[in-house]
Amino acid sequence: MSENLLLIPTYKRPERLARCLDSVVKNSSCSRIMVIFHTEDDSDYSNIFEMFSDKVEFTTTDLNSCPSKLNHACDRFGRQHDHVSFIGDDCVITTPKWDEICVRHIQDNFDGLGVVSPCEPSWGRNYDDLPLHWMQSTNFWSTVGYFVHRGMKHCYVDNLIRDFARSINSYSKISECIIEHHHPNHGFQNDETYDIGEKKHCEEDKKTYLQYINSQEFREVLGRLQKAKNVQRSL
Repeated sequence: MSENLLLIPTYKRPERLARCLDSVVKNSSCSRIMVIFHTEDDSDYSNIFEMFSDKVEFTTTDLNSCPSKLNHACDRFGRQHDHVSFIGDDCVITTPKWDEICVRHIQDNFDGLGVVSPCEPSWGRNYDDLPLHWMQSTNFWSTVGYFVHRGMKHCYVDNLIRDFARSINSYSKISECIIEHHHPNHGFQNDETYDIGEKKHCEEDKKTYLQYINSQEFREVLGRLQKAKNVQRSL
């Protein structure tokens, strides 16, 4: 069993995915790599299947949004692994053995329960606080009850993950792990999938996030995390 399940949701971007997978295969050392794509995209990814079938698993879903794809795969396969990670199909990993570095940081600094995020220099200091892509220990997300919030379509899931992990002092960026995020907000090529994902849902997700962090459910999750942290410390 691998220590980490790496989930890569994709939507109508086979060329970007090929570049992403090339970097992931070269630089991962303890990860089971899984791509989640929409059922209708089958034919678009036929070449990708041939190129990476010996090193990458592919699973399909009728769900479209990035969070729903992540939860779909994590619910099915996540508990088979000690950690679950996420990067987008527009990412390139540049750090060898990035997954080992992240796993070791969670084990050595957070008693084996927490969240870490690689650095993404192209996004600048305004995003230093957010886990734009991340690794969660399985005992962390299973205590929360999901990998990403099930009521959000695209944005603010990272804010919530940060808030959960910070409540038990178990979140940090890993400066020695670098991801290049080829996003149009930072000068890279745009396509319609970004417009679908970001503009349509941003305000709606912001409202959901702000309501949730003031809810009783949020406080209950924080309580469960603190109890889980105390258990880990006693082991």
